[in-house]
Amino acid sequence: ADLREFVRHQAGGHCEYCRFPDQFATLRFHLDRVVPGQHGGEYSATNCAWSCPECNSRKLSNLGSVDPNTREKVWLFDPRNQSWHDHFRWDGARIVGTSAVGRATARLLQINAPHRVIACGNLIEAGLLAQ
Repeated sequence: ADLREFVRHQAGGHCEYCRFPDQFATLRFHLDRVVPGQHGGEYSATNCAWSCPECNSRKLSNLGSVDPNTREKVWLFDPRNQSWHDHFRWDGARIVGTSAVGRATARLLQINAPHRVIACGNLIEAGLLAQ
């Protein structure tokens, strides 16, 4: 419980991948092990990220993916060691990957699935989600 609250606080109550605020989620957020357990990752403050159920269910035990632009293999975004703004930017209610890591992560996690863009757009319009 202490680790969960520490990671949630560190993330500002937002998914560290898609930025969706946990207070508006219908399902409970997860402690995502950035390096999954099957790869030796532990439940620790230096290896856990605050993740919405959608991002967590798509990341699973993946460590990497393929950049859709270059088709090169790349590591996924690591919220503990990388800055979100170095790999992503907002374009309205959509999140654009600005690096190979960002593009591969956004594609794998389906961050811009239509229902997710609509939900973020509604929150942005209501002033409840800062870009």
